Amino acid sequence: MTQEIQIHPGKDDRATNNGFHCAELLFILRDNDSAVTFACLTDWLPAGMVSGIVRPSTYIKPLDLTFHFPSRTLTAEQSQRDACPYMEGACHSIVDRKNGDRLVSVLLAEGSAGVWRELSKLFTEEARINRPRRPL
Repeated sequence: MTQEIQIHPGKDDRATNNGFHCAELLFILRDNDSAVTFACLTDWLPAGMVSGIVRPSTYIKPLDLTFHFPSRTLTAEQSQRDACPYMEGACHSIVDRKNGDRLVSVLLAEGSAGVWRELSKLFTEEARINRPRRPL
């Protein structure tokens, strides 16, 4: 399995009436034909973006935990993406809405090593249940 962390920068979209966007953290865990992604929203903004406002950078909120498989899985709650950025080609994805807060707690207590451990466990279990079976 390969591990990757991306940090998408905060930006000022006031010119398009979309306000401010804080930085996002993205953890990506991939194997040969599947992936799991865990995205977190922070309150981190580039220096000088909001003049005169000082606030502590302590906010981290889970956005989503998503499993990506190459074809339809057994779970009903899924969507198809024609061009998945985490796999080659299309994927069917499953969004997990119950483990995000727990993963943020692990991130703050143990850092990225704890997140990789927990993502690996969740990925293994989800793949055991939902990975499409190949014919013999």
